[in-house]
Amino acid sequence: MNSKQALQYNLFKHKFQEKFNLIDKKQMKILHLHKWDVDIATAKKIQLDFQEKIILQHLQQPIHFIAGADVSYSRKLNKSFSAVTVFK
Repeated sequence: MNSKQALQYNLFKHKFQEKFNLIDKKQMKILHLHKWDVDIATAKKIQLDFQEKIILQHLQQPIHFIAGADVSYSRKLNKSFSAVTVFK
């Protein structure tokens, strides 16, 4: 991520936090578990490794938000496209 992308991400994150009243509340800790600039075969292996770490259990607190995000890259257009969905 270059500095321009980092700035855009931080602006988006702040607007998201404001919209959903997340500022000054407990924030999610992001763990950096692997590199992001890997080839397809390595990416598939990373996903399979993570698959084994899924924990299914009953939660002790109700769920208030469920979110999903995805990104794709077009080599032809040299652009990235992303989407984020949040259910409350």
